[in-house]
Amino acid sequence: MSSATAAAAPVARSRKDPSRLSSLDGLRGVAAMSVVGEHCFLIFPIMWAAFGAAPAGHAGFPLWVRALTYSPLKLFWAGGPAVVIFFVLSGLVLSLPFWSGRPQTFRVYLVRRIFRLVPVYLLALGLSLGLYLAAGPLARPGLRRHPAGRRPAGAGLP
Repeated sequence: MSSATAAAAPVARSRKDPSRLSSLDGLRGVAAMSVVGEHCFLIFPIMWAAFGAAPAGHAGFPLWVRALTYSPLKLFWAGGPAVVIFFVLSGLVLSLPFWSGRPQTFRVYLVRRIFRLVPVYLLALGLSLGLYLAAGPLARPGLRRHPAGRRPAGAGLP
């Protein structure tokens, strides 16, 4: 394939909706998974301490913690920058139907978004409630609050 042909190749678009860019949906998914990864890692006290420590203070951490903090593996749990990427791409993706020449009234747009998002929200809420009821309250003997109690100062975005 020549460079002129490669430059003229169309961007991958969704088959269901030609105005959607599949690659942007994929990048939004990677950003969302990075946020989930950060939430999963920060339940461990050693990762929480590494997250808030100054770079000079990482010498006392095990090698695997330093590798997760200062290598490309950080992309799997860099939640702060991933949130920014997710919101910027979401704004772009939500505006694509208007740019593609298929304007909708606000009422049609709102109804479509509600019917798309509310069922997923209710499912997540029900799952969370079910897990909470199954696990019971966290005030059990032997369990304690997170060592820091809150996100370390200077961590994440300002």
